[in-house]
Amino acid sequence: MSRIRSRLTYANVMVTILAFIVLGGGTALASYVISSNSQVGPGTISGHKPPTGKHANLIAGTVNGEDVADETLSGRDVLEQSLNGSAHKLVFESPVDASTTPVKLATVGPYTFRASCTSTTHDEVVLRAFANGPAGTGQVMEGYTVNDATGGSHVSRAVSIPANTNTEITELAGFSGGDGRLAGTAMIRSASTLIQVDYNGVAKHSSGSCLLYGTATKAT
Repeated sequence: MSRIRSRLTYANVMVTILAFIVLGGGTALASYVISSNSQVGPGTISGHKPPTGKHANLIAGTVNGEDVADETLSGRDVLEQSLNGSAHKLVFESPVDASTTPVKLATVGPYTFRASCTSTTHDEVVLRAFANGPAGTGQVMEGYTVNDATGGSHVSRAVSIPANTNTEITELAGFSGGDGRLAGTAMIRSASTLIQVDYNGVAKHSSGSCLLYGTATKAT
């Protein structure tokens, strides 16, 4: 017994215990090493830029938007040149369409924008643009000319937008002897959502067609 006791060391005991754990299937070793946040000391876990002499603790590619609290990143945390912006193009080029069904141009935030090109019994070609989404309001400022003449006219108006209804934001008519052109801005708001729509349109009576170019941008 004294011979056995003389050969017992801390290292021998630990190796013997480890051998039993491994031979037993390693279940004890596979148990949770850390089971609560309080067991991790401050300044312990490193990201992918650890301090000198340390290593990264995070698995690459496992952190995404769900791990970041909403509205917490500031400008200095984002590489500006990587941003694609939130502006969506609005492009509509169409001959007069007797169906009068508005064509979808883009969806920006909660609103979908559409346009149509129709004719009237008064021999007019009419360009219209619509917004469809939650109930809201619009503030519109526009300028008009005929045949690209100098001068023209300007109008401003408020628009009430019912929920889920194609609501006319702008209308432009081209009539016999004149093609109409407009340029304008519509600010559409619903609760905390604000969308700016900038557009330039032409109603061409001379060719029986319409054109609308613009952008719609959701403010952040």
